[in-house]
Amino acid sequence: MKDLEKLRVHSEGQRKRRGDGFTVRLVRVVKQGDAEHEQLLVSDSEQEPAVQAAASSLLATIADLPNDELRIAALGEAIARIAAIERERQAPTGGSPELGNEEKQNV
Repeated sequence: MKDLEKLRVHSEGQRKRRGDGFTVRLVRVVKQGDAEHEQLLVSDSEQEPAVQAAASSLLATIADLPNDELRIAALGEAIARIAAIERERQAPTGGSPELGNEEKQNV
């Protein structure tokens, strides 16, 4: 219920600023031995086609994995890596690492 409440509150705030025509997603990855990664993400109607195209591309990339559990684990690992890069960017002493071509291909 806590997650649904987060989505509802965030959606209401976005609706006041943007009107209708947006999607709110709550993404959370918890990995043993690592910090929890949670983020509320908003995409508007102009961004949504790019989100859908990227999702299709990711699904095509992981389609050869033998089962859904491994496909979801791969997506979770990709999210954890992106979150780690974002944390480094936001760290006061951190530089500005970017997802390199090798990581982009492995994600």
